[in-house]
Amino acid sequence: MVSPHAGILQALLAPADSVEEYYHSLFQVALEAGLRDPALLLGLLWHAPRGDALQRPDRWEWLVDLISTGLQEPPESPSSDTAPQPFAPLGEQVVIPRYRYEAMLLQLRQLAARAAELEQQLADWTHDFLSDSIPPVEKAPPGLEESSSHPLGLLPDWTDLERQVSELVDSFLPDAVIPEDQQEAFLGNLAALQEGSLGELGQVLKKQAQRTQQEDELEVAIQECLEENPDLAADERKIEMMRYCLKNYVNFHPDLMSLPLKERVAEACRMAREFLGESGKTGT
Repeated sequence: MVSPHAGILQALLAPADSVEEYYHSLFQVALEAGLRDPALLLGLLWHAPRGDALQRPDRWEWLVDLISTGLQEPPESPSSDTAPQPFAPLGEQVVIPRYRYEAMLLQLRQLAARAAELEQQLADWTHDFLSDSIPPVEKAPPGLEESSSHPLGLLPDWTDLERQVSELVDSFLPDAVIPEDQQEAFLGNLAALQEGSLGELGQVLKKQAQRTQQEDELEVAIQECLEENPDLAADERKIEMMRYCLKNYVNFHPDLMSLPLKERVAEACRMAREFLGESGKTGT
């Protein structure tokens, strides 16, 4: 539709002193060429190669105002008795400006970032707790069993996260008018976006819970090994060497990595003794 109008093509590529002047000039040329469809004009300006709309989502409303104001003047037709209705074809189509969609996605990402912060807090708490004392497996800290099904009772309230996402979506759709024939698809997309974000948070928290359980089992195995080898337990240097051997050698050695956890810890104790030049044997 645009290609037959050489003037429009020239205006698209013509330089201007400012971006606003570029849009005004292109809009006037399009009007002179007979283009008065608001949707077509908006698409032409939005994708103009010398414009900045694609880098500035807030430019959308500025372009809408430009077109709406420009179309207030009646077309050059003596038979036109009624003023045109700017954006009548767009009234039921422009539901939410693009920049508001991007802002909503940004806040959803912030919720995911909050989940990551909770994950880090959980890891830090676990590390501090296990550094102070490692309780026996059969004894859990008082009250944790009643407070949560999670071993450490620190998972965030899932209902609270659902409420935050729901409020976020509602806050960005206060005055949206969705055409009846588009409601099902539009609301379906929002539901999928909400469900996907919550599902991603759930996967993060589930992985953290599994990782915490593995860390608990490892610390219990190390504690049992140290109880069987009191000479190692009495020397922090030996304990550090044993942990280093387990983490950086035993867990990666093809012949050792498949052994049960207790045997891998015992092998790490043996290696720590050898590296430190001792001849003692790991207890069994």
